[in-house]
Amino acid sequence: MAQAKEMLTERQFLEMLKTAGL
Repeated sequence: MAQAKEMLTERQFLEMLKTAGL
C-alpha cells in the first residue's frame, strides 16, 4: 500500500513539473 501511495505521489509530482514547464 505504501509503495502505491509513493508511486501516486511521484506521478503527481511529475505531472505538476510538466505543467510548470509549460
